Amino acid sequence: MEKEPTLSAQDLMTWGEEQVLKYLLETDRPEWDLLRCHSAYSPKWVVYFLERHRAIPQEAVTDIYKNRVLRGHYPVARAMVSNRFTPQGIAMNLVPRLRWGDLVKILRVPHLSGAVKLRIQKHMNELLPRMELGQKVALARQAPRPLIRLLRLAEEPTVMRALMQNQYFTYEDALFLSSYNGIPAPILQVLATHARWNHFKEIKRALLRNARTPRAQVLTLARGLTDHDLRNLLQDPGLPVYTRRIVVRLMSERYDPAKRPALKQAKKSPKPF
Repeated sequence: MEKEPTLSAQDLMTWGEEQVLKYLLETDRPEWDLLRCHSAYSPKWVVYFLERHRAIPQEAVTDIYKNRVLRGHYPVARAMVSNRFTPQGIAMNLVPRLRWGDLVKILRVPHLSGAVKLRIQKHMNELLPRMELGQKVALARQAPRPLIRLLRLAEEPTVMRALMQNQYFTYEDALFLSSYNGIPAPILQVLATHARWNHFKEIKRALLRNARTPRAQVLTLARGLTDHDLRNLLQDPGLPVYTRRIVVRLMSERYDPAKRPALKQAKKSPKPF
């Protein structure tokens, strides 16, 4: 294997930035102590090295991490966390240093290891209670799939509305919300009135079985079900009392025309001849 040429301080000082960047593309373990003495040195050189397409030895990333000055630059820390050649332990240690917006972007990196993903999710779980409402809404709109399970437990209706518009929010997530009795009533209200998710039969039935579903939505949900679905609901011993009464009344109206509410029809005045 061909040995890399040693960089001398005398040669380095005569290089322009273009030569330095070419060196960073070709060498596997840059001499950062010398590079930092260059008059044009910038932390972007380290980022450039970390983001190159050519493979980087783990030892080279470790060299950067061990250097306090290098790893102290935020862009360098961010580049190390998202770099597939960074040792897992280093990437996980750097996660708490990063802003939530950058962590969201890193979660979309296809080669990210499972351990680093879990570390980011754990950190986001710790961050979420301290985030402002506007930040939570922004996060809900752009969150990748790994954060959906965390955000679907949000208690703010505005956050939930944003989450339900997220492309990674699925039918299974909506069904979880409708079925879980730990979900607050205002969140169930958002789901029950959501134009996209309140049309699914299973979600309607789950909402009707949920004792926390707001009463104002029960009749509308029940009317969207067939007689067969309503009869099955009545066989459920755990059906909330109020919902049972509404379903019984609705079934009675369907089978006895005399009990149906009179339809209001606008009467047109006869036109004069």
